[in-house]
Amino acid sequence: MLRHLRGSKETLRGLVANLRSQTDAQRMREEVGVTGGVVIGTSEAPLDGTYEQGLAEAWHWLIATGLLTEIPMEEGWFVVSRLGVKVLDETPDPVRHVRAEQRIGVDLHPSIRSVRSQFLLGEYDAAVLIAMRTVEERVRELTKGSNSEIGVNLMKQAFGASGPLRDIEADKGEADAQMALFWGAIGFFKNPPSHRRVQYEDPTEAAEAALFADLLLRILDRV
Repeated sequence: MLRHLRGSKETLRGLVANLRSQTDAQRMREEVGVTGGVVIGTSEAPLDGTYEQGLAEAWHWLIATGLLTEIPMEEGWFVVSRLGVKVLDETPDPVRHVRAEQRIGVDLHPSIRSVRSQFLLGEYDAAVLIAMRTVEERVRELTKGSNSEIGVNLMKQAFGASGPLRDIEADKGEADAQMALFWGAIGFFKNPPSHRRVQYEDPTEAAEAALFADLLLRILDRV
């Protein structure tokens, strides 16, 4: 639908009315042996009230996600937003991109709210790197470590048996698991993109990695 609406302004009523008239014309052509049609989508759903309700739901989803916007001073008339154009032009899978961006559209930890900007640009690897590097920087800050203390070694020093961030009242197994949680996250998500280009083919995976960093930062807030 977003592609269909690009380059024009439309109302929902007008969209449905146009499709009705075009569908009537399509059926007339088919009666005389001319194929082809104007149906939006590929579900081959019958063009009835259910199909039109689906169009309305899609329309309002596009508005809710900021991909379709009302024209100022023209109530009821909508165009594809600048974000919508960007998503269509610059993301290989627009639907998955929007859904992944919605996943991190929650109340992220204040220190990593900027990762949403990276997502909007489609820079998933940068978003994950920024989020996990913020975790690393926060651990270094809490332990008053030097800039040379980085990565997995920093996590082991911080949460190890005599580390300043280790919970001495916790069960040893739980304390060790917390240490492993942090060094695993940094080793797996932060270290590789620090040294080479890591391409996230699935934006949902990148969104979950950013949310993992959010969780780790909230754990650090309690330390």
